[in-house]
Amino acid sequence: HHFPFRNELVEEDNILPEELIERIGIDEHLILLTGLGGSTGTLLTDQLIQFCINSNITFQVGCSWPLSFEGAKRLKLAKAFELKYGDFQNVIIVKDVTNTLNPSSERKKTLLGDLYAEINAKIVQLMISADPK
Repeated sequence: HHFPFRNELVEEDNILPEELIERIGIDEHLILLTGLGGSTGTLLTDQLIQFCINSNITFQVGCSWPLSFEGAKRLKLAKAFELKYGDFQNVIIVKDVTNTLNPSSERKKTLLGDLYAEINAKIVQLMISADPK
């Protein structure tokens, strides 16, 4: 699915695809890694969190902050997400790791997928260390 880019979190829109809802089991614990700033990472994550809350599904979300080259629109959307979920104990928003991993001119030669894999690995480490179990 492709989600149109929006500059804000919109409460009344339900953009969750039905097949995604069907795959989330009520007895499961949803763990989500996402990059903030875009429609898929930010808006879909917002919708998933709301779905989990409304359905009493436990969840944990690890988010990376937009990279410096992603622009002001994505940063604005990420800030709106942070304002809404920044105090949630089961939502981790990691800003510093993305700053230290921003691609230098040499690093830009590598695939962005490799960069995001490195960011996600760091977020998983932080999520595990923050888990109260």
